[in-house]
Amino acid sequence: MVNTVNSIICFLLAYVIVSLLEIILAIVKIKVFSMKPLEKDLFNYIFKNSRYWRVIFAIITFSVLGYAYNSSLIHYSVITALLCSVFWLLLVVMFDLLFRVIIQNACSFTIDELFKDNLIWTILTYVGVIVGPFIGLLFL
Repeated sequence: MVNTVNSIICFLLAYVIVSLLEIILAIVKIKVFSMKPLEKDLFNYIFKNSRYWRVIFAIITFSVLGYAYNSSLIHYSVITALLCSVFWLLLVVMFDLLFRVIIQNACSFTIDELFKDNLIWTILTYVGVIVGPFIGLLFL
């Protein structure tokens, strides 16, 4: 049986962790390469050029939390992992549109940048979100 509340909690936790890791990576890159103080343009440039790390962060984080979600179920199966991954995919697309496009901040993209210029990285990140519950299921 699917537990929607646990699924949402695991998703939100994974999304926040991936976002924070991306921000921390951008800050570390700025500090390591001794760049100017954190300016919005510099931070935005570094953040957008670290997009391939988001794929790695997403695969690891969503797999760990996919495991946590699957282990919270009494009866887990490939069907529950599939339902979870589809649900998470819908949520991540909505959250990306909201927090990366609509709400303007230092980490914002335009719709073209997110879905056209970074298409391969966006797709790979979404694949990482989809396979997360299945990878987590492998360890149960």
